[in-house]
Amino acid sequence: MSGNGRLIVFLGCGSDLVGNDHNDACDIFVRDIVDGQTQLASVDRAGTQSGNNPFDPISQQFLGGSFQPAISLNGRYVAFTSGSTNLVAGDTNKETDLFVRDRQTGTTTLVRGSDYDPGYLPLFSGSGRFLLFTGLFTRDLHVRDQQSGDLRLVNAAKPGSTGASSPPNGARISRDGSTVVFTSLATNLVATPDTNPPPYAGAPSAADVFLASTG
Repeated sequence: MSGNGRLIVFLGCGSDLVGNDHNDACDIFVRDIVDGQTQLASVDRAGTQSGNNPFDPISQQFLGGSFQPAISLNGRYVAFTSGSTNLVAGDTNKETDLFVRDRQTGTTTLVRGSDYDPGYLPLFSGSGRFLLFTGLFTRDLHVRDQQSGDLRLVNAAKPGSTGASSPPNGARISRDGSTVVFTSLATNLVATPDTNPPPYAGAPSAADVFLASTG
């Protein structure tokens, strides 16, 4: 929901919510509860109809469909994951990717942690400038600056470590986008020694809470 409660973003699998939904798959919609209009957010790169629903002969599955919607408080940006391959040019990896639809400019952007790590679980800062998401394969946290396009790894290990020793969980981004909070069992994210006891007799180890600057 947008900050003023006027816009609702939702996942819908029916083909009769708008006139330009023809892919027989789930899509992302924005409903304006004041004027009663519903708009398709998971549109193809021409902006004229829903994204495609390609069939993969190897997996014998349809790859299309859009999920995990999020909307910025100002209602400008909508993020979602999708298996459609015609939302942007050059999407050839046949993976479910993360996209951001700018409702003001009518453009869609593909967002990834890397070429081999599609994003999911999107969350916006208050203005929508900063997008927090998780890498599907690495489970790393990333923040993307929508204005500059800069990408920052949030759960970076301390210097001298090759990577976080455990993935993060429960991540949230502050309203101004300056800080991300998350929990993790990782013991190498900060210089201060992590003295939590290891798992004992089947009991889980204690997770710590971390605050990370996005600047």
